[in-house]
Amino acid sequence: MSKLTLRKTLADFDAPALRQLIIDLYDKSKEAKEILDFFADPDITAKTEQYRLLLTREALRTTRRGPHPRMQRIRATLRRIRALQPGDETIAELMVSTLTALISNGDTRKLPDTLYASIEKFLLETLDHLTATRLLPEHLPRLLRARSQLRPLRSTRSNPLADLLDARLSPYIDPAAT
Repeated sequence: MSKLTLRKTLADFDAPALRQLIIDLYDKSKEAKEILDFFADPDITAKTEQYRLLLTREALRTTRRGPHPRMQRIRATLRRIRALQPGDETIAELMVSTLTALISNGDTRKLPDTLYASIEKFLLETLDHLTATRLLPEHLPRLLRARSQLRPLRSTRSNPLADLLDARLSPYIDPAAT
């Protein structure tokens, strides 16, 4: 069904029928319930903290073999909070905090190559969002701080994640500021 068809159908409903439809939707759909609850009581701070906890837990998820975040779940969680339209600043804050949690995974151990690729892709998505919303100057220091906390690995005397971050963040660093 297209949005136009839905509009035409809803135009035929009277107020009580629309109310009943919304109540039925509220009862049957978890996503609709969350959106309607947020619409009724838009507590952005509480919702941000709820999602920050979910995203951080997923970013720091481990299995027996080490870090194993599920990037699909991270992106799905970000899509869910975007549906609530909390604002660009809130989305940027959640993306940066998730990225710093992902970066902390590479502090003491070598990560699988697929995880490096996933972190790099998420870093680029975060940088694109920060650049598009003009929030990069506000959040770049946090990313640089997370990068500076990465130590070289014992086995290689370097850190592949640090090298990746250096390569991707260097275009955004003002050489006059350092």
